[in-house]
Amino acid sequence: MNEKNRKELMILMPKLRRYCYSLTNNKDLGDDLLHDAIVKILSKFHLLKIENFNAYIYRLISNTWKDNLRKKYTRNEISISTEGIEKNPALTINENDNLDYISAKDDVFEKVINLSEKLKETLMLVTVQKKSYKEASEILQVPIGTIMSRIHEARRILNEVNNESIKKKKL
Repeated sequence: MNEKNRKELMILMPKLRRYCYSLTNNKDLGDDLLHDAIVKILSKFHLLKIENFNAYIYRLISNTWKDNLRKKYTRNEISISTEGIEKNPALTINENDNLDYISAKDDVFEKVINLSEKLKETLMLVTVQKKSYKEASEILQVPIGTIMSRIHEARRILNEVNNESIKKKKL
């Protein structure tokens, strides 16, 4: 790995960690995912010719996550119940906060967790990581139209939560 790519990797590390956390919904699993991806890139980097390092590392993380999920599904390690899903500490209830807002926020968090992996990773790249549609299409290796379609579908699903909470307020 040349010095330029090493520096770029160090600069990207906090964003990559956030991306891993958003994919896994768990700090420990996110750290493991990031570690696996970094080990892969360091072990094979001298063999690769990478034009867009930024897109490559995000794609590597996405593919590593998909591989891990595939392995867990084939070994039946994934629980179907949502009881095992950890709540984000940033979304914990504070008694002084507006309860309607907290309820809506928890509903949105649940909806984001329950999005399909394709929708979730696309939404995280575009909204959290601030990637353009073109960058996201390069990272995920899909056409820009697919990115736009996934973002539209994810927003439609999340907007349903917003509409439901508005209806609850009116009642």
